Amino acid sequence: MTLADETVEIDGYGTFVGKLGALGYEVTLCRIPGPDPTEPAGQLAKLADEAGTSLIEMAIAFVLRHPAIASAMIGPRAMEHLESQFPAVGIDLPDDVLDRIDQIAAPGVSINPGDNGWVSPALQPAARRR
Repeated sequence: MTLADETVEIDGYGTFVGKLGALGYEVTLCRIPGPDPTEPAGQLAKLADEAGTSLIEMAIAFVLRHPAIASAMIGPRAMEHLESQFPAVGIDLPDDVLDRIDQIAAPGVSINPGDNGWVSPALQPAARRR
């Protein structure tokens, strides 16, 4: 994408402003605040607090509660992080907490469209054989 002093809306998530550089190929983008993708995280943190657990414990317990998941892959950076995640194994989230999680972040919906990643043009309907 080449931008020349124009404002572009990207995927309905915020606005980016770009300038074409002096050599004709440098592009500088700066984000102008749009919808706040951290809002659901704050709601989930509050729910975790109300449920008497930490957000990370609730997140891991949520994953482990899913019937199709046998294990959760975690990525702690320090022993302290790892040890703080152990209690999640013993947490059984009640249905009302699970329902509230689904209200905050609906199943199958990306809160931030940028998390969907790049989709190859070869996978678009127009490029398919059938």
